[in-house]
Amino acid sequence: MTKKTGKFSDVVYTDEPMEFTIIEDYLPRPDQLIFTEEKTRVTINLNESCVRFFKDEAKRYRTPYQKLIRSVLDTFVRNATAKAEKRLAAKATKAKQAGKAVKAGKVLKGASA
Repeated sequence: MTKKTGKFSDVVYTDEPMEFTIIEDYLPRPDQLIFTEEKTRVTINLNESCVRFFKDEAKRYRTPYQKLIRSVLDTFVRNATAKAEKRLAAKATKAKQAGKAVKAGKVLKGASA
């Protein structure tokens, strides 16, 4: 039996049996998708205006304000770390070009490669 309907009239529906192939599940389990770093509890004094800002934003996005503060700090650290690593790599490249010895990103004074 063949039937054509609506805006998909070019699609042909039949009662023929369909063949399926079972594929191996390659996706990780949901608990493996969540990458969390261990957290440390801290006490910090912030300006009232700063806390008010985060609380207002948290309410707007329906999330805890502490999570927003943590996210801002995490982003800052990630960017600062990336910039520091770039500076060290550039310094090491420059030192190697100058023929100086480099160990773990540090130029060894008075040494040559």
